[in-house]
Amino acid sequence: MQLVKAVSVFLILGRCMVFPAMSQDIAIARQLGADAGDRHLYWDSLSVDMAVRSDNDPVIGLLLNYSDSSDFHFLTVANRNGKLLVQLGRKQYGHTRIAEQFVKEGQLLAQHNYRLKVYRAPWVDREHWRQWKAELVDLSQGKRIFKESVENILPFFGLGRTGPFIGGPATELRAFNRYPTVPGPEQASLKPAALFGSGMVLQREKPIPVWGTAKPGSRVCVVLANRRDSTLAGPDGSWRVVLPAREAATGLTMQIRCGTATVEFQDIAIGEVWVASGQSNLEMRAWQSDVVQQLDSTWKNGAIRFFMQQQWPSPQPEETAVGKWIKADSPDAWGCSAAALSFAIHLNGQLGIPVGILQAAWGGTGVESWIPVDSLRAIPQASAMLERYNGYLDVQKAGGEVTAEWPLSWDVPGQNHAPAYLYNGMIHPLRSYPVRGVLWYQGESNCHRSSQYQYLLPTFLKSWREAWRDDSLAFIGVQLAGYDGRQSGNQVPGAWPLLRDIQRRVLDDDPRARLVTAFDLGDSLDIHPYRKWELGRRMSLAAVQLVQGGLSAPFSGPDVANVKLEGKTAWVSYKKGTADFGGPDSEITGFEVAGDDRRFHPARATLTADGRIRLTSADVPHIAAVRYGWENYPVRANLKNTAGLGAIPFRTDNWEIADQYPY
Repeated sequence: MQLVKAVSVFLILGRCMVFPAMSQDIAIARQLGADAGDRHLYWDSLSVDMAVRSDNDPVIGLLLNYSDSSDFHFLTVANRNGKLLVQLGRKQYGHTRIAEQFVKEGQLLAQHNYRLKVYRAPWVDREHWRQWKAELVDLSQGKRIFKESVENILPFFGLGRTGPFIGGPATELRAFNRYPTVPGPEQASLKPAALFGSGMVLQREKPIPVWGTAKPGSRVCVVLANRRDSTLAGPDGSWRVVLPAREAATGLTMQIRCGTATVEFQDIAIGEVWVASGQSNLEMRAWQSDVVQQLDSTWKNGAIRFFMQQQWPSPQPEETAVGKWIKADSPDAWGCSAAALSFAIHLNGQLGIPVGILQAAWGGTGVESWIPVDSLRAIPQASAMLERYNGYLDVQKAGGEVTAEWPLSWDVPGQNHAPAYLYNGMIHPLRSYPVRGVLWYQGESNCHRSSQYQYLLPTFLKSWREAWRDDSLAFIGVQLAGYDGRQSGNQVPGAWPLLRDIQRRVLDDDPRARLVTAFDLGDSLDIHPYRKWELGRRMSLAAVQLVQGGLSAPFSGPDVANVKLEGKTAWVSYKKGTADFGGPDSEITGFEVAGDDRRFHPARATLTADGRIRLTSADVPHIAAVRYGWENYPVRANLKNTAGLGAIPFRTDNWEIADQYPY
């Protein structure tokens, strides 16, 4: 516990923030030691103890992600109309922006001591999906006043300089504590990058780079098993060595030495490493899905490890990851991605080697947040988005307040939906860590303007390969699951089917990508379908095909190869290895055909002896277009192969489908 003399720094008056005596927050930061220096301070928990001395507008809070006296984030608790007002916000460009606020029962009482705490939620958190908690305790009465799940949207938590946020003479600081993510001396000169740690998995068959910081000019030596390399730290203290590629292995130790300092990582594995990214269906925890039902309650597998990258949006590319390695023999594994955990279990079972997952996902986010800004600038279809972003930024810098309705509000600078922000903060720090490929489950949040996705998705694939400097980087994309709950663009006719077809077209055209359909795994009323075990199995089979080549067990339902239009008849052919029908058990439904009038009618579908599907309709004498599965949820579409995998929806036409919002 560290005692710091109380200093009056911030006051809340009415609904706005007023900032007298701005220089004094620097004094507090200096008294807190480390927080006055390195902004790359990783923490799991902060707490501040304060005494309320009077009823004269007491305010207690925490200073978060502090840059300087003109740019910082905060969490504050104040009395307001007989209740507690809790606010998360940012001071920047001379303006205060409240990102989130909520009202709680209670009051800050004179002559009472309080503890305000922010901490990382448990990996298995059955209270809420958000990754952080804010909690206020009345120490004088020994009771908790509130606990609230909060989101890192601006961002606030886990990284950066911190300190107490003190509200005038009514409050007195008693103590401030910060608990680092990685235990140990934060001022140590030798610091490997946070991606490296005990229990990590390194990619087999690729050179192994190791990097970090040390005293400028000092020699750093890295030893992994019987291989070593050394280098000199540069003028800025950065260093990097590259060890030779290795085959799969377990139980290795890495030592990093610099002078008298040594950092040792144990229980290192070498195997297959995949990035798992996207939005909420990728982020969905194992305990929320059927994955837990497929495993015995005593199931453990230490060969499967996850690096849980912190959710962190950033306006500029970050160099350092913030997270920790979790082994699947730990109860924390149930808090990892359900789809990615199932994938890892099945891939480990098929290959018999360790599997590492770098999980970097955020629910409700669009693909544009995951693409570098330079790549977005290269496509005209993103120009309006970037123009809005720059215009909003100019307003903010001028001290103005941006008012924008969704979806334009996603282009406002400073929050997790802004273009490139999640690439900058969550993916850019991973790019030097060799991986085999990427699991990508995303698209729901782009369905309000699905047509734009045909330009964004290929740009996304290209940009990540460029970031990793690996043209062979594999991608396994999940086609949107069946859903008809009328949200995320689902209420717009054709929006979800159109985005599915764009996913199919883009990934089918990429030789190092595979499409896995979840159309038949959905839930008509739940946008987060429960069935992630089978999805992970399909992704693992696709990965085996990409890694080892040849045909694996079917991971996809029938995938259209070509469609021939011959007057009143259409012939649909499917790709080899996906379309072993074995004869239909019932009438095939889900196909539609249209003539030049662009009006679609149900088609009669017949399986022929050569494995093709013959389509006709009495309502369409001359077929101009064919669609299959063109619906939000598979009510009519029933075509499957003998593996029980549903056919992938498609269309042959390129007729315009109106977006809900222009892009």
